[in-house]
Parts: sequence; structure tokens; C-alpha cells
Amino acid sequence: MLKRVIPFLLVALIAGCGYNPESPVYDTAKNPDDFPQQALQLLNNIEDTTWTSYDKITGAFADLYTEHSELLDDNDWRHVIDRLGEKFRYRADRYMERGPAGYTQAAAYFQLASFARPSDKKAHEAARLFSTWSDMVEDSILTYKFTTDSHGPTVEQKVRLLRHFELGDSLHQSFADKYLKYQLFEGMLSGRRLPDSITGRLPDADQVFLSYEGLASVFSPDILAHFQNPSIDLLAANLVPLKPGWYRVELYFLPKQKLPRDYTIAVRLPVNDTSAAADSTGILPFDFEPVEPMVEWTPDQVKAVAKKIYVETPPSEIRVGLYVRPSSPTKFVKIEGTDQPLVTLTVSTILDN
Repeated sequence: MLKRVIPFLLVALIAGCGYNPESPVYDTAKNPDDFPQQALQLLNNIEDTTWTSYDKITGAFADLYTEHSELLDDNDWRHVIDRLGEKFRYRADRYMERGPAGYTQAAAYFQLASFARPSDKKAHEAARLFSTWSDMVEDSILTYKFTTDSHGPTVEQKVRLLRHFELGDSLHQSFADKYLKYQLFEGMLSGRRLPDSITGRLPDADQVFLSYEGLASVFSPDILAHFQNPSIDLLAANLVPLKPGWYRVELYFLPKQKLPRDYTIAVRLPVNDTSAAADSTGILPFDFEPVEPMVEWTPDQVKAVAKKIYVETPPSEIRVGLYVRPSSPTKFVKIEGTDQPLVTLTVSTILDN
């Protein structure tokens, strides 16, 4: 329990005055304020980077305050903590400059800086954004290649990581726009785009995504479906495994005209189990409406939408369509070349391994 409240115990109440974060935060050899030895050792271990992890440092503070709770009311100690917060942010900035390979450590230091200096708005905002990276590292092996300086990730792995953030919530998107979109491809960009010699080797869905991001030339693959009246192309799709049972469905549309109204995107999965959520025909519905209403979509600009879904058994196919809500019976947008209301996509062709 104490470890959970450590962020609040690290709070410093006074601002630093001209402190150089490359200098020690305190003279532990002379110890003019007569701090306990445990506190001095903690500071030394942070200064010489013996301790760099968030858990190790916050755990050490928890132990310190358990043994020496008097420090919580010590103004001299609070001044030291304030300086320590400046040092944490300085180190975070240096790691951030390394790009994705330094983001894990930068995230830890930003978090520590925000706790030590609650009035530091820049540290708090950076900690909030970098928390998305920390969560990704904890929940996925996708970032492994990005947390080492070894051989590094492939272009496809970089695109996959960028998709995870750009097709996530607004916080993930903000992080991607500020720290990933161009940093991932540093040294590969011509202007602000990847050359065709690189993108041309990628799967269709990746090329469409990079076009959507403005990182590649406009790409026109063999479309998966053409919806008529209004005219909308389904350019590509991805099914991305996240955790056991969880997937992200990614769909890439190209409106060919200004859309007259909003549409609901139908995503239906045939299942073999007896899921209570399935209808009488054994279909699981995951219908949704895009965050940006379709009536606001710009003609001839690629739009990417995503939906997280949960299924007990891996799906073999996904069916996609568009319809107007509410309508009874459901009024689907007609698909060119078929009388079926939904286009069927075989999972084996869109699974993102």
C-alpha cells in the first residue's frame, strides 16, 4: 500500500532556483543537513545511476519513509527532492533524444519527475504521454526491438507499432504524432515521406496506412469492396492479435464522394461456439461508428478506423458492411458485384502476425 502512495510522498513544495541538473542534488559527503545514512545512500545510488528503474527508486523511497517518516516534514529534504525532480526530467529529456530506443527509460524518469515536482506542467504532460509507451512495453512484445540498441526493428515492425498508437485512443495518437511518426523512420525519410523503394515491399494494408499518415505516396491496391450510393472503397483490412481472445480490426476506406450522412460500420464474425452474444445464426456483431463522423470525411482521402473485439475462439472470417442507423429493416449500402450486404474477408489473408 505504501508503494502506491509514494508518488505523493515525493512531492516537493518549493521550486528550485537555478539548479544545474548535471550537478549533484546534495553534498552527501559533508551532509550539512544531517540526513540519515539511508537517505544519503538513496541519493548516491540515483546520482551514479546504480538505480534507474521506476520500481527500484520508488521502492527505495518507500523504505526510506517507513524508517524515517520525519523527512516528510523536513523543508531541507523537500528542497533536495525538488532538485531531484529537475534531474529526473533532465535525464528523461536526454533519453527521449535517443528516439524509441530510449523511450522506456525516458518514461520512467518523466514519471519520477512529475511526482517529485507536481508544479512542473511539462514533466506532467510528458509523463502522461509516455505512459502509453510504458503500458505498451508491459503488455506486448511488440516493443522489444525498440527497447534495445541491437539489430533494431524492421520497417514492418515500425509500421505495426505506429499503427498501434495511431489507431488507439486520443492519448496514444498524441504520443504518436509527437514522438513516433517521424522518429521511427529517422534516416529513411525523403522530406517527410518514405521512398517508394521502401514502401513498395510492404503489405497492402501497411502501404495504405502510410498513405493515410502522409508518410507515403497515395497507394491504390486492388480494393476489397466497392460500396455504391454512396461511393466508398474498402481498400484494405488488418486483424491484429493483442492478447488471448482480443483482436483489433483495422479497416481502410476511401470515400469517392462527399458522404450525405453518417453510416454505421458492420463487423460480423461467424462463430462455432455457443456464445451468448451471438445471434440465432451464430454471428457475433461488433458494429461501431467511426470517431470522426463519416459525413465529415473528405473525398479521395484515406480513412483508417479500428475496433477492438473479443472472441473465445480465433475467427476464420470477418464480414464487413455499411448501413444507416436506425433503420428497420437494416438498410445496407449495396456492394458492387454481389447481392450480399456484407463483404467476407478471410482471416488468413488479413491476419497481422
